[in-house]
Amino acid sequence: MTRHGILIVSALAGVTVLYLALLLFGPTEALVRTPEYQLPVIRHGLWSRVPAGALVLGLGLFAIFSLAGKVEELTATRAGRLRLWVALFLAGVACQVGPSAVHRYGLVELPLRVYLPDHTSYFTDAARIDDLRPWLRNFNSRLSSFATHTRTHPPGAVLLFYFPLQVMRASPELSQIIFGRIPRGDTALGMFSIGPPEAAAGFVMSLFLLAAAAAAVPLAFALVRVFLDDRRALAASALFAAMPGFAQKTPALDHLLGVILLASGWLMVTALRDRKMRRVAVAGALVGAGLWIGTSLLAAPLFCLLMLGAGIHRFRKPEARPKTHLGLFLSLTAIFFGSAGAALVLVGAVLDLNAFDTYQAITEAGWRFNNEISGRTHAWMWVAWDPYELLIFSGLPAGALAVASWGREAAAVGRRQWDRAQPWLWAIWVFLAALALSGKVVYEASRLAWFAFPLTAAAAAAALPDEMKTGRTTAVAIVALTAVSALVFRLLF
Repeated sequence: MTRHGILIVSALAGVTVLYLALLLFGPTEALVRTPEYQLPVIRHGLWSRVPAGALVLGLGLFAIFSLAGKVEELTATRAGRLRLWVALFLAGVACQVGPSAVHRYGLVELPLRVYLPDHTSYFTDAARIDDLRPWLRNFNSRLSSFATHTRTHPPGAVLLFYFPLQVMRASPELSQIIFGRIPRGDTALGMFSIGPPEAAAGFVMSLFLLAAAAAAVPLAFALVRVFLDDRRALAASALFAAMPGFAQKTPALDHLLGVILLASGWLMVTALRDRKMRRVAVAGALVGAGLWIGTSLLAAPLFCLLMLGAGIHRFRKPEARPKTHLGLFLSLTAIFFGSAGAALVLVGAVLDLNAFDTYQAITEAGWRFNNEISGRTHAWMWVAWDPYELLIFSGLPAGALAVASWGREAAAVGRRQWDRAQPWLWAIWVFLAALALSGKVVYEASRLAWFAFPLTAAAAAAALPDEMKTGRTTAVAIVALTAVSALVFRLLF
C-alpha cells in the first residue's frame, strides 16, 4: 500500500470507528432519525452472532477479491464470463446471509419478513385473494383496505406472491416437503395463522427475493466495467455487497426493482458498445412491465436516459458531428419510451387495468396515507435528511470515496480539463441527486435507496488510487471497513 493509500484508509477508519461507536453506545435515535428506526425497533442483533455473520460475509467478499488475478482471463470468453457471474452471484448470497445471521432470529428472519404483514404485506394480501379476476377488477377502488405496503404498489407486487401460493395449495405433497425445510416452520404457523402451503410459498418467495438481491452484484460489475477496468469493477461489486444497505431489510421487493433498474441501464450502455440497438427496446419493455410491480421504477426512465447519454459519449465516433450524437440520442429515446409504453399497455390489458387510473389511486390512497402515519408531513425536512441517510446506509468509507470522486470531477471541470472529465459519473450524480430530492428514499412508499447503493459503489471505485491497476490492498481495507459498518447496522436495525 502506498503512503497515499495508508493516509486514505487511516482517515476513513478513524471517522468510521468513531461514527459506529456513537451509533452503538451513543444517541442512536438522534443519528438515525428515520421513524422506522426508533426504539423499540432498534437493537435487534446479538453480539454472540457477530462472529458467524462476519465469517460468512468475509468469505463472500474474499471470493470477490480472489477473482481479481484472473478477471481479465475470465471476461475474455463467454464461458469465463458465465463462471465469473455465477461466482459473483454466490458471493452476493453470502453477503446477504452473513449480516442477516447477526439478527436475533438469525436466518429465520428471511421467511419471517415475507410472513409479517407490516414488512412484505403483498404476501398477506395475496393469501386473502379468493377469486383473482374480481380482485383485479376492484383493485383501484379497494386500495385503501389493503395492507400498508400494498397501498403503495401496483397489483403486480401482490401477484408475484399469489401465483406461488396457488402452486403450493394445488400441490400439498410439494408444499409439505418445502415446509419441512423451513427453520422453525411450526412457529410460523402459530404466529401468522397460516397453513403449510402458505408457509412454503412464503419461504420460496423469500429465497427468490434473496436471489434477486444477490443477482445485483454481478449486474453491478457488468455495468461498471463498461466505464472502468475490470479490477475496479470488481472492487465496485465488493463495495456494493459490503454496504449496510445491501443486506438491510432482506428479503425485500425493492431488491427485485433494483435489479430491473441495473439491468435496464446495462442494456442501454451495452446497446451502444456492441451496436445492438434492439437492447434499448428490451430495456424499455423491462421498465414498462416493471412499472406494474413497483412505483419506484418511475425513476428508471431518468436513469436509462442518463446511461444512454453517458454511453453515447463513451462510445462516440470522433469524426461524428454533435448533431449526429443528438439524433442518435433522440431516436433511441423514442425507441425506449415506445417500448416501455407498449409493455405498460399490454400488461395492463392482461390485468384489465388502466395504468393511469391505478397510479392515481396509489397516489391518493397509498402515498398520502403512509406519509401521514410515518410522520413525513413536512417534505422539505426529509429531502434535507435524505443525502445523509444515503451516505450512512452506503457505509461511510464507500460514501466518502464516492464524494471524493465527484469532487475530483468538479475540480477537473472547474479547471476546464475536459479530457479528464467522466460524464458517466456526472450521470450517476444527477440520478442520486434526483433520488435525494424526491423525499422518498427510505420509508413505507417507494424506498428508492436500493437504487442508490450500486451506483454509489461505482462512483467510489472510480476514486480508488492507481494502485488498483497492480494491487488491491487499499480496496480490501476500504471494503473491510464498509463490511464492519454492515454488521454494526444489523446489530441495531
